[in-house]
Amino acid sequence: MRIEKEKTIIKKGLTLIEVLIASALVSFIILGVVNLYSFEFNVFSTNIRKSQSQNEVNIAIEHIIKHIRRRSVNVDISGSNYLQVKWEESVPPSGCRYKLIDNELIYYNTYEDSYPGTTSEIVAKNISQLNFTCADKDMLNIKIVLSKNGKDLTGELGIEVQCNEKK
Repeated sequence: MRIEKEKTIIKKGLTLIEVLIASALVSFIILGVVNLYSFEFNVFSTNIRKSQSQNEVNIAIEHIIKHIRRRSVNVDISGSNYLQVKWEESVPPSGCRYKLIDNELIYYNTYEDSYPGTTSEIVAKNISQLNFTCADKDMLNIKIVLSKNGKDLTGELGIEVQCNEKK
């Protein structure tokens, strides 16, 4: 009796097809991860820009309100983008002003230009619209529109104060 030798081939290594399929799968996984990261980064950047714009609008409104609320005041509106705040109990009359000039909200520390020591400060930039309106004699409405990167962000507030609208 003759014992036949069994032919066994031990496969070591990978075939070309297996390498191609594995590399294709790894490529798709890496591509998916990169696309997901890119999308999340864009969303994060957009939200940061919106948050910064909202913060700029809030700072501008808070700056105005700080001067209106701290004393008994008389608010004069000359045009929709100009506000004068006059402190009633001060002698001589004093106060402050806010103007929109070249898309910048500017604060002046005196009620009129003729007062000595008038200084100005830029409160906010990229302001495309600034509206002060009197709803009635006791309500001042403030509307600020900030334009950045082609997108508008609006902040509005109503505050009770003695209001005189000059037309």
